[in-house]
Amino acid sequence: MRKDLGSKPYLYPQLVMIIGTYDKDGNPNAMNAAWGGMADYNKVMVCMSNHKTTENISVTNELTISIGDVEHVTECDYVGIVSLNKEPNKMQKSKFTTSKAKYVNAPIINELPLCLECKLIKILEEDLYLLEIINVNADEKILDEKGNVSLEKFVPIAYDPSSHGYYKVQGKVGNEGGIFPGGNVRQSAETRRGRCPFRHPSQYQSSAHSAQPGLRLARLPAAQGNGRNDHRRSSG
Repeated sequence: MRKDLGSKPYLYPQLVMIIGTYDKDGNPNAMNAAWGGMADYNKVMVCMSNHKTTENISVTNELTISIGDVEHVTECDYVGIVSLNKEPNKMQKSKFTTSKAKYVNAPIINELPLCLECKLIKILEEDLYLLEIINVNADEKILDEKGNVSLEKFVPIAYDPSSHGYYKVQGKVGNEGGIFPGGNVRQSAETRRGRCPFRHPSQYQSSAHSAQPGLRLARLPAAQGNGRNDHRRSSG
């Protein structure tokens, strides 16, 4: 039996994004955001209400998005709970360190291995930030032999808006276009992607792959969100 839950932000998984910015004097800040995702091949949409972070973006029009991981769930939660407006030593107390990004005027969180360097395109409906991905910066430790990000080596965390908990995303269930038997791999893959021009059909694999252990959202034992009800209101 199914049940109607009303209008709720239950789009899973909601990756934990750590937004990095500089203020007008070049001081770094980081904010935890969970409401956002891909808007196009090289565009991201993030929902952020008024914070020190959004004030910084209004000055520089640039930012970084680092993806929270299992190893740093406590630090990620801290920068979402504590505001730089109230705690001047927020970054030092978070235990995060930063380096300047190569392609944008924004800090990279050194401890988080995957970072998107972004520029602001426009702000929609006051708090929806449409961003262009200028570059992706990654620690070599999470890359496979082909230089791609490997989820066997990188374990991101997701935020659950229902329980206000953090979960780790892990476990491969199959390969795109190679799961169901007897299917037209090229047609099905193109259809799912809306025939986007950025991916050529020759890139799809035609051989079927057996499913691996399933995708699991395993709840982390610590730093469950500390009662935060809305990541749009995350302290920034």
